[in-house]
Amino acid sequence: MPSHLLWNQPNLKHVTALASHTGLTSLSHRQYCDLLVIQKSHRQQGEMFEAHSPRIDEHIVSIHQPHVRLVFQ
Repeated sequence: MPSHLLWNQPNLKHVTALASHTGLTSLSHRQYCDLLVIQKSHRQQGEMFEAHSPRIDEHIVSIHQPHVRLVFQ
């Protein structure tokens, strides 16, 4: 598994553990949206690694602008 996926996985687990104790209501709306985008991006990276594919549908390229997509020509 690529190192960037391994490095982020403990951080996401830590956030999940904190959320189970304090809830996600302590996050601002922006932080909550960013967390959802980061989790989706991490999941997509894992799917691309497992499929040995450099592409995936609806690939997220920006945390702050998740609606922006890559344009392949």
